[in-house]
Amino acid sequence: MDNCGIYKITCLINNKVYIGCTTKLKIRWSQHKYCLKNNKHGNSYFLRLWKKYGKDAFKFEIIEFCSKNILFEREDYWVKFYKSNIDKFGFNIKSTGPEMNNFMSQKTIDKLTFFFFLRSRKVILFDLINKIQNEFDSIIELSKYLNKDKSTVCAAIKRNQIYKKRYLIIYKENFDKNTDYLNIKILKRNNNGKSVLQFDLKGNFIKEWKSITNAAKTLKISPSSIVLNYKTNLCFDNNTEPKFKVMSAGKFNWKLKVLN
Repeated sequence: MDNCGIYKITCLINNKVYIGCTTKLKIRWSQHKYCLKNNKHGNSYFLRLWKKYGKDAFKFEIIEFCSKNILFEREDYWVKFYKSNIDKFGFNIKSTGPEMNNFMSQKTIDKLTFFFFLRSRKVILFDLINKIQNEFDSIIELSKYLNKDKSTVCAAIKRNQIYKKRYLIIYKENFDKNTDYLNIKILKRNNNGKSVLQFDLKGNFIKEWKSITNAAKTLKISPSSIVLNYKTNLCFDNNTEPKFKVMSAGKFNWKLKVLN
């Protein structure tokens, strides 16, 4: 809920306000500024004020957090409270409804959301061969460094894959100081003989698999993600929660079977 709510944009020159609602409060002001800067904003009055006075003449504020199901209802309340749909007091085009439709198509919103997602999350790259760790301010920067498409990098992160049999990539907020990422072994093709044990996320045993490849193929997950899971899951014990956050593989935890 802390990213869903109602916001107010005030023009400090004439004190007129704009009321909007969104499920992405963290990036909403950046979306507005991007459209205004690039002359793509659908609210012509807002755009004229921006061109005339510049960005320093506007103030962005969050005025209420609320759940998604009452978003438009609360937006309507605040529009009426500030009378922002009346020219004398504000520059809302209409009094209620999805505020994004006031000036942008859903296709444009989706593109902008993905654009700011790529630019806003820091990532860490681990070179498992050269044992080097690098931090990047965004997926865009990392993609340029690797000379790879942004969607390919996103997919590698999402699947917990060891990319190109060399790189491990994680979001910075998922970094665990207790995990020795640089010494995670790279999966080789001779893992067919390694039996693995499958557990749920609470540590309950589910099944023994004859090999990593067999388990990965049946469950349609990456073999590398299984290896990565059992290498990082250092504090895993049956019937107990892990002592620190680990990366699951296929929503399961894994262990190599210990042979006596």
